[in-house]
Amino acid sequence: MISLSSRYKSIAKFAILVVAYLLFAQGIKPAFAQSVSVVLTTPDQTSLLAAQSPLTFASGTAQQLAINIDDTIRYQRLEGVGGSFTDSSGYLVWTKLSPAQRNQLMNDLFGPKGIHLSFLRQPMGATDLALSSYTYDDLAPGETDPDQKQFSIAHDQAYILPTLRAALAANPKIKVMALPWSPPAWMKTSNALGGGSFNTAQFGALAKYFSKFIAAYEANGVPINYVAVQNEPLYETGGYPTMFMNPLDEGEFISQYLGPELRSSHFQNHNWNFSGQNVDPDDATPGILGYEHNWDNPRYPEFLLQNPAVRPYLAGVSFHCYAGNVADAQNAVHDLDPGTPIYFTECTGGYWATDFATNLGNDVEGQMINVLRNWGKTVVMWNMALDPTGGPTVQQGCGNCRGIVTIDSSTTPATVSRNVEYYALGHLAKFVETGAYRIDSNSFGSGSVEDVAFKNPDGSVAVLVYNAAATPSDFSLNWKGKTVSYTLPAGAVATLSWAGYTGSTFDVTAGPGSRTIVPGGSTDFGVSVNHYGSDHAPVSLQVLGLPPGADASLVHIPFTSEWALPITSKPNLRSGSYPITILGTQGAADRSSTVQLNVGDPETPFGGTPWTLPGQVEAENFDNGGNYIGYFNLDPSDPSGNTYRAPASVGIEPTSDVGGGYDVGYTKEGEWLRYTVNVTHGGIVNLQARVASLGQGGYYHVSFDGKNATGNLFVPATGWWQNWTTQVSPAFHLEPGRHMMQLTFDGNGPIGGMCNFNWFAIQPVTAGTAYPASPAAIPGTIQAEDFDAGGKGVAYWNGAASNGGGANYRPGETVYIEDCSDAGGGFDVGQTNPGDWLDYTVNIASAGTYTLRVRVATAVGGGVFHLAVDGRSVTPLISVPETEGWQTWQTLEVLDVQLPRGVHTLQLVMDSGGYYNTVGNFNWFSIQ
Repeated sequence: MISLSSRYKSIAKFAILVVAYLLFAQGIKPAFAQSVSVVLTTPDQTSLLAAQSPLTFASGTAQQLAINIDDTIRYQRLEGVGGSFTDSSGYLVWTKLSPAQRNQLMNDLFGPKGIHLSFLRQPMGATDLALSSYTYDDLAPGETDPDQKQFSIAHDQAYILPTLRAALAANPKIKVMALPWSPPAWMKTSNALGGGSFNTAQFGALAKYFSKFIAAYEANGVPINYVAVQNEPLYETGGYPTMFMNPLDEGEFISQYLGPELRSSHFQNHNWNFSGQNVDPDDATPGILGYEHNWDNPRYPEFLLQNPAVRPYLAGVSFHCYAGNVADAQNAVHDLDPGTPIYFTECTGGYWATDFATNLGNDVEGQMINVLRNWGKTVVMWNMALDPTGGPTVQQGCGNCRGIVTIDSSTTPATVSRNVEYYALGHLAKFVETGAYRIDSNSFGSGSVEDVAFKNPDGSVAVLVYNAAATPSDFSLNWKGKTVSYTLPAGAVATLSWAGYTGSTFDVTAGPGSRTIVPGGSTDFGVSVNHYGSDHAPVSLQVLGLPPGADASLVHIPFTSEWALPITSKPNLRSGSYPITILGTQGAADRSSTVQLNVGDPETPFGGTPWTLPGQVEAENFDNGGNYIGYFNLDPSDPSGNTYRAPASVGIEPTSDVGGGYDVGYTKEGEWLRYTVNVTHGGIVNLQARVASLGQGGYYHVSFDGKNATGNLFVPATGWWQNWTTQVSPAFHLEPGRHMMQLTFDGNGPIGGMCNFNWFAIQPVTAGTAYPASPAAIPGTIQAEDFDAGGKGVAYWNGAASNGGGANYRPGETVYIEDCSDAGGGFDVGQTNPGDWLDYTVNIASAGTYTLRVRVATAVGGGVFHLAVDGRSVTPLISVPETEGWQTWQTLEVLDVQLPRGVHTLQLVMDSGGYYNTVGNFNWFSIQ
């Protein structure tokens, strides 16, 4: 006899089987029936991208060390994984391997049965891994070719282009990025490929150089998806092709020359992979990536993004791994402009690090999981292939770099060996396709199980997992109410993948997973409709769950299956967390994605009353409202453990500065603090900031109502985190009334972090007195060393403790004054850093238009400065060119400088540093 409970169980099992049959009949595979493939690499190399026994999802949701996968929440799209065929790499592949070996290597690297790499970052000319120094328009000294009549890619036709075509044959979906390590020498101040900066008079020629290169490569079967202006623009050396370029010059080149040149060239798509790049799928205009250097200076790409003339031409910004912090830098850029694509485009292994286990963990954790969990769209290593000595090369750059593979031609036939980078990249590229979305997953952080998850265009799901623990880790994957478990050896890497959506169906994804706004604020989400199989019938979308006081409308993006979902709100919107569901309907089928709209408390002044300015503001007393409203911080809680301002995650600690109280520390690039202020008396003011830093600090600025008031400020070394000094900003104008003051941390210092901040004061400017006696006459010439009397913080500011220039002129001042060998002798002012300034009291004979001439010198790439009168800029930002010596002088000329009549304070302001973080040396300036 069958019990009732047994009968009900039998009925339930039968119902499940019927549902499963119906799902299969519709081409939909139930989640619990799906098999999970596992591919493993172990640190002892006993398994190298080795397939393991498959797993099968079971009903339930695991709790212990469980990675929760939500493939309805999406973030950035992956555009590719790969490396570079440098001159050295291409030479080895094409000339040292037999055709059969070469074909096998191309399939191993790019084919679907290999690791399926999908992105190539190609040098435009020689790098530090090259058999010669060359560009595509090399001329005899003294010659120029602005029309590029002698342009030729003949060098690349020997072995680089054939290698690239072979890679594209193995994987036609490869995307290619191109960039120079140096433009032709005749375009540079140094007239040499090694070092120097760009001669801005040749901007037009350089733009044409790019367009001719793109056209020539396309004619030879290699389309160019992206370009960057310059590899590592903040580094220069004479040892191999390099060039320094400050952000002002790069921005001018992009906005006025390269961007318009590429658009006017009308590059057309010939069945190449430009997916997700241009609105029109027939448009093959390459995207321009800004910056292309290390994580330690996000202020450079931020400068480009904040320039309204540059931003429309930027397809994204790109980073390298050799300095800085990936999370700090990439989140700083993302928070500034959430729509900015972020590319990770170079990192290399080398024979300085030979331990496979250590390298495997560093690559997967540092260059893959951390990059991708922080908005990265690509993972690109450096040389695709090198020989056992890290060559061949004639350059004096990286002499012991390691390729993704090693080609040893000392044997016959040559041998090809796979390096740790091959296996690390394979765990991503082999299973995650170009166009895949990163989807939502939790990770347990360094020292435990770390992961990143993707959903491919065909609906399949892949999860890259690394066990950073010292012992094996048992973890689980939870997906759609089902779970699977796996034991990952210590230090091992695994990729788990499964079919996901199969058959003719669709799904809806949205992202990011959450946004935070203040009542009255606005934000946006992205929405995608993904079709699988042959059924591409229209899907209707609706937005559910909007709270009262919020409005939203879906906006379709042409030529795509994407929608933008902008959300606006009214000031009466109530604080809380609201699940917003985007529901898609196709016939009787529904799919949905739910994101979170977090509405914080209204932003209010700490203590209930705006800070009164002029006056002092305590750094720790930022506005109420919480993260993303009164402050922005990536830490989950106050890293100092202090409970002042709990639950705010800002680092607040007791201070030993005069007056006691607290300071704000543990500061990182991209973070910010806001203060509601009431300015009772407007006028010409400056910011006085109480700062402390063990070593050289980072960069920050203060804005009012979103407008940068102070410019770029650089924190000096004070010797310890509680050794305090007062930094004084350049003068600026501040209007009376209520304002929002924001302190923004722009870039970490060399030892990490920004600095500690105790308080800020906004005070009326105290004027110095003319030196040596009476105001300098305008029209006329002013010697740089004859700044006003009044001392530091009144007549000038810098971070130095004494005059390091050695000249016994203006004793007691900390300005760097040195003997000058320029015509006329005398002295000059050097060692100028961002945020430094010098005041000069001047008497302008009449109001009108003047011409400014400035005498400058620098042995390396220079920085950027400007002139202001009574706190208002009277010149644009001015770039200091490399003059090839600290006493090799050049006169810069700026036209149409508008000046008022009478006695005024003229201020020389340093905005951003050059190669040594110095702007340049200044001898004199003339205003006529």
